[in-house]
Amino acid sequence: MHNGYSYYSTMKNASLPDAKFFNKNGNFVDYRLSPSDCNAQVGPFIDNSQNINDLPSDASIQLGEIIKDLVDIHTKNTIELDKNADGYLVLYWAKFIGGKLNRKKSLDWIKVYNESQKKGANIQLIFLNLDYQDFWRITNEDIPEYDF
Repeated sequence: MHNGYSYYSTMKNASLPDAKFFNKNGNFVDYRLSPSDCNAQVGPFIDNSQNINDLPSDASIQLGEIIKDLVDIHTKNTIELDKNADGYLVLYWAKFIGGKLNRKKSLDWIKVYNESQKKGANIQLIFLNLDYQDFWRITNEDIPEYDF
């Protein structure tokens, strides 16, 4: 595990597709009304994300911890946070879950996100692709088997 957060811990703690929200201080804000809620609440939560800093948050789950070992796929540099953002939305997705789920969930959430930005929300969107990446230069033999 690299610096306490890794691909393994990301995969172990994420469902696909899914979203995690963080307020301007980087504290986790749960979109679910109860622990049994599914990701059907993501879209409505995004639509009202301009109120994210008025909602209860959990400082034990920090955005900085989640992204500190991640890089932008285009620049290969660490992910830069917009310090002027009122909050952050991390969208978890992967090609391996198939086009139907990505279209039904992830792409719909992006449309809702774009509309919320037009309405005045100032939320930074971070895409977190959980597919293995070519630039990692690992072989099939190098891919670990996880026992979840």
